[in-house]
Amino acid sequence: MLVSFKYIHGDSLIHRLDVRTKLFMVFAYLVMALSLLDMRVLAILFVSSAMLWPLAKTPMKEVGKLLIPMLIFIAFFSFATNAFYPGIAGKPYHIVYQWGWIKISLEALIYSATVALRYLAIFPAATVFIMTTHPTKMSVALAKLKIPYKLAYVMNIALRYLPTLALDYEIIKNAQRARGFEMDRPQGGLVGRLKAALPVMIPMVMDSINRAELIADAMDLRCFGVYKDRTWYHDLKFTKTDYIVCTILLIGVITCILLRLFVLKRLWVPV
Repeated sequence: MLVSFKYIHGDSLIHRLDVRTKLFMVFAYLVMALSLLDMRVLAILFVSSAMLWPLAKTPMKEVGKLLIPMLIFIAFFSFATNAFYPGIAGKPYHIVYQWGWIKISLEALIYSATVALRYLAIFPAATVFIMTTHPTKMSVALAKLKIPYKLAYVMNIALRYLPTLALDYEIIKNAQRARGFEMDRPQGGLVGRLKAALPVMIPMVMDSINRAELIADAMDLRCFGVYKDRTWYHDLKFTKTDYIVCTILLIGVITCILLRLFVLKRLWVPV
């Protein structure tokens, strides 16, 4: 899954946006999703967020690799944490399933679906941000936002090497499988699984240490961290499109907050 969670070169409308605009886009969807308790509005928010995928021209095959495990996680987490939601104070429950002392109400299911839609509304914006933002430009954007450049470079390295680590894992796993190691169905329960993971984890750790040493040597040779400030090869400039997108997002954030404060104050239940 992490192999797909990487920058994909392109020339779409989203690719051409300023990185700070895309950061604000993710923040805006986060605020809008968390401020709403009405799944009808959240569904509209999810659709608008999902439209970013075709606008960014992201390969749907790569999106699917991320979406399927994310859907499983969201479904399990949302239901497991909210299945016994007590409902709205002062209103009757509507039991849809009961097994002994376990009771699941319609309100619990609606709340679980609402929480799931919150995650789903944020997910497309987050994936589009990662897939359309070069890690180097991400560092420049953070520096423009007055974040220390050392911290910005940490983010750069993390975004750059997470897919690399995932790819290394697949390569080492396939190599060890070709040598006859049982990687798919290890025997012996938890201990057996841990033993089966060693032929992959040890080479991965050693390779990561070697890569970290190479990066550290390269940074030392370039006197990284000696000066308080630094210059950047890339520069970022807001365009007319960036201002339009930020304005639309700001209007959306204000609208969602006002809806929560004055109109949609409680969880929406269709009964």
